Amino acid sequence: MASKEDLKDLSDRTDKIAIELIATKEKVDTMATKRELNKATDKILTAVDGLAKSVDDFKVELSSNQAAHDRMLDKINNHEVRVKKLELKNV
Repeated sequence: MASKEDLKDLSDRTDKIAIELIATKEKVDTMATKRELNKATDKILTAVDGLAKSVDDFKVELSSNQAAHDRMLDKINNHEVRVKKLELKNV
């Protein structure tokens, strides 16, 4: 048979377990559901896809601008050569 001290000890342990159970339930209640996590993941991936598209577009535009720059540089160099030739003729 259980003594008063055993019953008090059992009651104390039961109270501690109840408190821990309530704390765990509160944590579980604040946790996101699988559906909420999937929805958030979809939003993040959609945003990342948009950024990746922007980066790809930027790379294409950068290549185009670099090619145009190179063409203009060739024209400038060609003009410099032609101007020097004309200057030498007029000297």
